[in-house]
Amino acid sequence: MALVAVFRKMMDGFAFSHDVYEFNTEVPAFDLLVGSSTVREMILGDEPFDAVVDSWKKDEDLFSDMKEEFHIYG
Repeated sequence: MALVAVFRKMMDGFAFSHDVYEFNTEVPAFDLLVGSSTVREMILGDEPFDAVVDSWKKDEDLFSDMKEEFHIYG
């Protein structure tokens, strides 16, 4: 995500592709791959990168807790 944010700021004419991805015909590829349009919208809105990272922290913590039961090695 950091590279995408930097490329957007440094490259004139940078644009997110609005093409769809494989089986999906409605959600743009980037949004599908990152889980929603939130990250793309934050990058386009020039939000500080720390805020972008913080936007997925809650989901990251939830996943980390949920996956524990599937660990077979300590």
